[in-house]
Amino acid sequence: NTRDYDFYGYYGNTCHESYPYRDLLQTEYAMWRPSQRLSEAVRAECLECRQSFVVFDSSSLGKILVTGAEAGAGLEWLCTADVQTRELGHTVYTLMLSDEAGVEADLTVTRLAEDKFYLVTSCAALENVMHWLESSLCDKDVR
Repeated sequence: NTRDYDFYGYYGNTCHESYPYRDLLQTEYAMWRPSQRLSEAVRAECLECRQSFVVFDSSSLGKILVTGAEAGAGLEWLCTADVQTRELGHTVYTLMLSDEAGVEADLTVTRLAEDKFYLVTSCAALENVMHWLESSLCDKDVR
C-alpha cells in the first residue's frame, strides 16, 4: 500500500505523521550503533530495489553527458572502474582520480552508446567534476 508522496510538508502538502523508516534511522542509526533491526530494514530495502520496481529522486544530483570518439578512453584513464567496455545501458559506481591518485569525485557512469557516457555525481561535486573533466581531457576528442 503506497501513500501519496507528501514532499515532507512542502508545497502546500500535509506532512505524513508517521515515517517508520526515518524514525528507525533517527533512533538507531544516528546513534552510530547499527542494530540488527536496522540491518534488516536496509537489507529489505536493497532486496526491494533488486527484485521489484523503485523510483529514486535524483533531481538534486549533478548530471554530465560525455561524448566523442575518445570519451571512453578518457573516462577509462580518469576512473578506477572499467567504464569503456561495459555493455550499453550498464552503470558502474567508480571514483575519479587526480594525477596523484587522490579522489576527485565518486560518481556513477552509464554507457549509453559506443561514444556516449552519462555521469551522475553529487550536486556539491558537479563543478569540480566538470573542471576535472575539461582540464584532463582537453587534448582529446571529447565533448
